[in-house]
Amino acid sequence: MLVLTKGNLVVTPYFETAAEAGFALLNPPGEYARFPLTGRTRPSVIDLAFANPSPLPLVKSWEASLTSTGSDHIPLTITLAVPSLDHKPPGPQWADTDWDSLTPAIRGFKIPPAPACPTPSRLDKWLTESLNRLVALLKEHTPISRPSHYSKP
Repeated sequence: MLVLTKGNLVVTPYFETAAEAGFALLNPPGEYARFPLTGRTRPSVIDLAFANPSPLPLVKSWEASLTSTGSDHIPLTITLAVPSLDHKPPGPQWADTDWDSLTPAIRGFKIPPAPACPTPSRLDKWLTESLNRLVALLKEHTPISRPSHYSKP
């Protein structure tokens, strides 16, 4: 998820909120992205562009270096890194799962109650811990494939 803010804003609350949620700044603040066609208004900028941890590793660069395409806006170039397709990552081998021991464990799996007064960080912690417990249970009963570099993607 990318978040863009525009205009002359006090940025400290945005940086703090973004940092707490794991977002990182993509662009240098203050780069002009809009140049008016008439001289009566001034250029404007996209002040802040944030990315959360999921797409952040995919963003290689952010540029506002292209010329106008006839509009009053200039194109922004966001270069993305394509994930490597060289080999298949390890994954669960569901066909080899020990279902006889996993089935009762899943039936007995209980999610702890949600926090009474959830804040975003408390809710995130509760969801993460619940998911981690479930994933650990599945990994305990399911072997992981170990593909070689000869495996097809």
